[in-house]
Amino acid sequence: AWRQMRLLNLVPNSRAKVAQLLLVRAQQHGQRTARGLRVTLNMTEEDIGEAIGTTRETVSRTLGELRHRHLVVLDLEQLRALSLA
Repeated sequence: AWRQMRLLNLVPNSRAKVAQLLLVRAQQHGQRTARGLRVTLNMTEEDIGEAIGTTRETVSRTLGELRHRHLVVLDLEQLRALSLA
């Protein structure tokens, strides 16, 4: 956990920190499926914001951007990273 937080501190902005957190979670806990890499987050947007030092609104906006770009699909607590499949 400490190593993850140290890596997040090196990332330049909040959007990059959200992406980095998702990538780390995907690498550690992702399950490959026919439709992509599925990650159970078990974190709210507020939890993610607190973990990376940003607001829930920024996390929500960033996830929306990733969803709009078809890079992730959010299904309640599960995230499917389409670009990592």
